[in-house]
Amino acid sequence: MKKCLLLIDVQNDFCHQNGSNKKVLSQTPDIISNKIDEFKSNIDGIVLVLDSHYPMDISHSNYWIDFEGNHPADGIIISRKEAKGRKYQVYSPYIPKDVLEEKQKMAVEYLENLESIGKQHIIQPPHCLFGGWGHAVYGSVFNSVLDWSKEKGMDHQVVLKGLHQHSEHFGAFEAAVPNPNIPETMLNQGILQYLDNFDNVYIFGPKESLMYTLIQLTECADFLNAPDIIDRYVVISDDEDVKEYCNKIKYRTTTLNDLKI
Repeated sequence: MKKCLLLIDVQNDFCHQNGSNKKVLSQTPDIISNKIDEFKSNIDGIVLVLDSHYPMDISHSNYWIDFEGNHPADGIIISRKEAKGRKYQVYSPYIPKDVLEEKQKMAVEYLENLESIGKQHIIQPPHCLFGGWGHAVYGSVFNSVLDWSKEKGMDHQVVLKGLHQHSEHFGAFEAAVPNPNIPETMLNQGILQYLDNFDNVYIFGPKESLMYTLIQLTECADFLNAPDIIDRYVVISDDEDVKEYCNKIKYRTTTLNDLKI
């Protein structure tokens, strides 16, 4: 049986103690690293899904400015109503006024679509900045991936998500608000087709990233009327909320310490 390891957001900013947006608490990526080393001869593919942003991203404070010329603090919720009423405006002082107006319009539209699916827009610390330390794969995990690559004579796969400044990718497969006019926000069929080559896909990541990814995967299975998609995935998690969701949908689960590939 062909087996693949799908690692989501296992990056310094989410996993390292000095990361700007640390999300991994009980699930230490060092254990995943050890598991890759232990079972590397049994692993036929590795996919790294990387959250990827530029500084001027809609989720970051320096994208916005308020009436008084201040950037909003991390954790502030910005609503469609506030953006439309210009309590918060897109900050880009050196572009033509008409271009800035269009960016403001896009931001308002995004917030409206986000709220329509019951989600709030929360300002986050700048994180996973493309090309920076925080964007890099957590050190021990990447070293294990490289060792696997050398032994197996094949490359790992990398998927970037979140690079468009008017999108947020909480899950691995598509943006929180897919926009047909922005192809990179739509369902990533390429990675799904790649994963179809494997009999078992072992999936790991921070709780939030993992939950959004599982929900997206479940929706794909329902849309395609293909319940066998769910049968092929094994969720690696110690979190009780994740395990409860998996039990409801019938995903197989394993804890980190019990993982065998």
